[in-house]
Amino acid sequence: MGMSDSDGAAISRQHVAELSCFFCAHARWLYGHACVRTRGDTELAADLVQDTFEAAARAWPSLRGHARYTSAPADTAAQALNALALERAREIIEDMPPKQQEIALLRWRDQLKAVEIAAELGVAEGTVHAALHTARRKLIAGLERYYPFGPDSGKGDPS
Repeated sequence: MGMSDSDGAAISRQHVAELSCFFCAHARWLYGHACVRTRGDTELAADLVQDTFEAAARAWPSLRGHARYTSAPADTAAQALNALALERAREIIEDMPPKQQEIALLRWRDQLKAVEIAAELGVAEGTVHAALHTARRKLIAGLERYYPFGPDSGKGDPS
């Protein structure tokens, strides 16, 4: 007897085991990403994670061939360091001037391109690039102890 999705269709035992492994392998990363996307709203982030995995469960028969669900051994120290760095990045962005913060969030949270940000905010594209450059420098300086390659490695940033 397998668990049922919200439509009442049973999920096979094999798929339940695969989904469990998939969840274990990706839930922490997805939750962290959701926290960033929701600006630290942990309840909304948890809801997003649950909704995502419920959708994956419903589509599992077709999704399973594309999903990598084997987990690497936990690296607790790296996970703790990443969590601290993520929290510090959020603090740095919150301390930015409002327009710079808005541009940074549109770029890194909403994944908009500079030209799209400029159009949305009614500013020149050069203004967006300058604000992102300054925001990036603030993040690198504020995250230097978490940054694995040193403060100058951000020069080739793809944004």
